[in-house]
Amino acid sequence: MNLAMLVRSHEMKQNGYEEEAGGRVVTIFSAPNYCDQMGNKGAFIRFNGKDMKPKYTQFDAVVSELGIYFNFLRNTPRSLLWLMLGA
Repeated sequence: MNLAMLVRSHEMKQNGYEEEAGGRVVTIFSAPNYCDQMGNKGAFIRFNGKDMKPKYTQFDAVVSELGIYFNFLRNTPRSLLWLMLGA
């Protein structure tokens, strides 16, 4: 078997991807800022159709108003939330 490269996923990598074994094993992780707390980049891989050379694209998380709201809820003690709601 002539396996040129193994591409795997589902393991957080700080830069969104990591090459190992001289570039023959690549881990891709496409979830930037995993669990809203890791501060990692996301990445995806594309292969040139002629020579199958990999090209990596990295990206950062986009902070949305909904994400800010959920972070606030997650990080605020429940007793304070109840107090704020007047309950």
